[in-house]
Amino acid sequence: MPQSVAPAGFVPVQSVAFGQFGQEATAVSETSPLPGYSPGGLFAVAAGVTRPADTTAYAAGDLVANAVATNAVVPIELASVTRAAGEAVRIERVRLRKAGPVLAGASFRVHLFRSPPVVAVGDNGVLDPGTGVLAIADIAGYVGAVDITMNRAGQVGATGVGTPNTGASITCDTGGTAGKERSLWALIEARGAYTPASAESFVVVIEGARS
Repeated sequence: MPQSVAPAGFVPVQSVAFGQFGQEATAVSETSPLPGYSPGGLFAVAAGVTRPADTTAYAAGDLVANAVATNAVVPIELASVTRAAGEAVRIERVRLRKAGPVLAGASFRVHLFRSPPVVAVGDNGVLDPGTGVLAIADIAGYVGAVDITMNRAGQVGATGVGTPNTGASITCDTGGTAGKERSLWALIEARGAYTPASAESFVVVIEGARS
């Protein structure tokens, strides 16, 4: 009977694990187990901000943030967007929720960054004066924006969804900041005359696919 002879270094297929980033196959062992997850896949990552305890109305172009003082503004961090630094995501939609049910004037722009933006204004300050020059220190980490008009509300809360302003999606990698290698960041800009609830909270949800 003919006999199959495996070449030197042959590893049975049931005992092979492929690397995370296209590395060569390696034999499965206690120190090199099977992968704990499959590459790619869909994701939805959420993070939020609570604005100051006032009801000062926003105008188009104003920043919606956690503090009036410029040096106290903390951009919204969307953590664990990728599985590792340097991996990419494709953002296809962004959802925005808020705690108050008011829909009048509830139009916003979510700006997305791969490194935390340093802003030159606080809550209710002018983030975009209409010239396209944002009140941030550096544009290098900017990856795109999504406009959202909230059109659904309940007795508590309102929500809306939008797609990227340019192109069908936003593709970007993470790893722009040491210690936060898997994160993206967001700023919310009012796009209409909106009167908020005191200490109203907003939640940004990005949806897409991982590399």
